[in-house]
Amino acid sequence: MGHEALRLFQDRFVTEERKWTDDNIDSIAIKHFPSLNQDEALGRPILFSNWLSKYYIPVDCEEPRDYIKARLKVFYEEELDVQFSSRRRTR
Repeated sequence: MGHEALRLFQDRFVTEERKWTDDNIDSIAIKHFPSLNQDEALGRPILFSNWLSKYYIPVDCEEPRDYIKARLKVFYEEELDVQFSSRRRTR
């Protein structure tokens, strides 16, 4: 539920609107699903992927990041004959 709301609405907003959306998604989820494990279900970012398994499942940021790094490393080394360098962006 939260993933779809973020994907459909929040991606189009700016800073203040994003916070408002986060707060409303959380409050609605808690209201309608009182036994919800909030940390697990509403932890941000809410990501789903089918890259790591054949099913579309929730993942944390590191799992797809590691997968993509490994794939890019192979691509760079085999196809471009250069070394792969990944730098983590800081905010």
